[in-house]
Amino acid sequence: MKEFDDIDYEPPPYPVFKAYFIPYRENDELLDCRRINWEEDIKLWRGILSKLRDFLRDTLKIVEAGLPPVEKLEFIADMIALFFKIPLLREPLPTVAPSPLKAYLLHRLRISPEKIDVDSLNFVGETFKELHRSQVLSLIEPQLYEQTERCWFIFPADTRPAFNTSGLIPHLLLTSAMAWAIAVERGLSREKAALLRLAAMLHDMGKPFKYHNHVKASREVAETLLMSILPEGDIKRIVNFISTHHGEARTREGGILKEADGAASNLDRMREIAEKIIGDRLRDLAERFGLRLSDAYSSGWESWDFWRSLHERAETAIEELSREFVKALRERSENYIQLPKEMREIERKPVKGVALARIDLGG
Repeated sequence: MKEFDDIDYEPPPYPVFKAYFIPYRENDELLDCRRINWEEDIKLWRGILSKLRDFLRDTLKIVEAGLPPVEKLEFIADMIALFFKIPLLREPLPTVAPSPLKAYLLHRLRISPEKIDVDSLNFVGETFKELHRSQVLSLIEPQLYEQTERCWFIFPADTRPAFNTSGLIPHLLLTSAMAWAIAVERGLSREKAALLRLAAMLHDMGKPFKYHNHVKASREVAETLLMSILPEGDIKRIVNFISTHHGEARTREGGILKEADGAASNLDRMREIAEKIIGDRLRDLAERFGLRLSDAYSSGWESWDFWRSLHERAETAIEELSREFVKALRERSENYIQLPKEMREIERKPVKGVALARIDLGG
């Protein structure tokens, strides 16, 4: 059986930083941006993917008997999404009430209280009993809470300054939700929507291995993760969708994945803000080193060549631009109370047929 250790790591052509609008604390130090430590961080990512596969297999053992194929696809996607939200399983007051995600996990595993009591205290009590009776939380190793949370904060969805404020895991979850919503709105079958949702969930999961060739790595991750969990035919379809999300889509589903990926990227990467904040500095650097500015945030290899060439000529430029961007954002945000003025002025292009909600999890 292929393992995640078998997926080769290839260093990108320039250093990768994750930038933080709200500073990230690591080893009691507040960071504006953090350079990926490839040996340590890739080891963590391999371990997370292995634990995700174990989690899928363990949860499927509980519910798989009699589960129709399409419901199995939906269940796997739900469990992947829940796995990456494992940090939210923890409760602020664990002796008072289980977290909503714990109750949801019980529900999806079909071991929630048999009778939903309108009395909230009774429901909480019954949920606690089921948690202990089922021992479902034994599926989650204690250190997994911290490890998964760390992955949220150290891997960007995009490696370029300003765009590296994005997060890989949030991007995967957002793309998956949008792909499923578009598929349903356009009348795709339940099975196709489920396969598409899974492909979207996995479409960039190989980035930590090969940011500059992530499609190939993401196919390998999908195959390794789903092997012995799904039929070979389903895995092949999912991998085919992943293969074309940056190229010419050969199927309707592939086109939807590409569309959802683009829409999600527009939401988590601040192109207009980048131009306003670091545009002048970047323009000066491009002119000084004879680089074509339009390549900086283009798609394809031209952008990789731009940042590689810039790094070769000015080794600290990528880190400096990343820091400059987030510091300027903070100055414009009125102490985090509201979005920076530039972001409030951006005219948002609606995505037809998809409704998004912003939820404040910080209280």
